[in-house]
Amino acid sequence: MGGEKLLSRNLTEFFRELVQTAMTSQEVRSSEETEFYLVSLLENFAKPRRDWFERPLAIDYLESFRSAAADRQAKLRHVADTSLVLSGLFMETLERTLVGPRYYVHLGRQAYGHLAAASLHAASPFAELAHRFEEFVQVLSEISFNELFPGDRHLVRAYNRWLLTGSSRDRAWLERQGLIPVRSSERVRH
Repeated sequence: MGGEKLLSRNLTEFFRELVQTAMTSQEVRSSEETEFYLVSLLENFAKPRRDWFERPLAIDYLESFRSAAADRQAKLRHVADTSLVLSGLFMETLERTLVGPRYYVHLGRQAYGHLAAASLHAASPFAELAHRFEEFVQVLSEISFNELFPGDRHLVRAYNRWLLTGSSRDRAWLERQGLIPVRSSERVRH
């Protein structure tokens, strides 16, 4: 039992440092409550339940509206948290799926919005996560990019992240690497 506490404490400290570093790097500020929520989210995701990915998120999202209040909150939180983790940490993998990362960003933002609306605490992290979802995707993406899955594909990862979030920081980084990011709808003159 003592080893479990030590592991939990170290894992919490590890993710707290990663979140704070990424938030500083991405120039994202948040409430302490939201920062703690992100740390807890990463910690829980490091030890996910066995059934975490058994059902499509859209089913839980839709079923939440016909569920009792407690079940509704649990389903919406699962949808929101999973969407944030997937779109932040595994954006490249989502690019190869049928729906893609934009779907998860929209779904996560909506689920956090419903959680915020149902929260008795006006300054809940859910409201901040709903309103600034893309910024927190950038924070998790920074953690994925630099700490969890570093590699030679930084340029592609940064470009995909820029396409999704429109981050001026990612654009500047890409330009420093000699690339000028362009969305397919933008016209380029040569």
